[in-house]
Amino acid sequence: FATPECVYFEVFKDPENPGTLSWVENWNASVEWFMKTHLAKEYYKPYLEATMPMMIKEREFKISKRMGPELVASKPESLLE
Repeated sequence: FATPECVYFEVFKDPENPGTLSWVENWNASVEWFMKTHLAKEYYKPYLEATMPMMIKEREFKISKRMGPELVASKPESLLE
């Protein structure tokens, strides 16, 4: 990961809606830091400009708070799909 604060990133596709992607990120940073620092990085502007014509609806964002490491589980083979 290029940004040290990003500790998890995974992309998902919606099998019922082709072309619909979503992703989950986990950050070791506050929401305030993410909004003020990370989203202000220079590479976001060309990314947003390049991907805007691909959008069929407005982007959606949802911020959730992790419950804690005791509620995290993953099997290495589950990442192979």
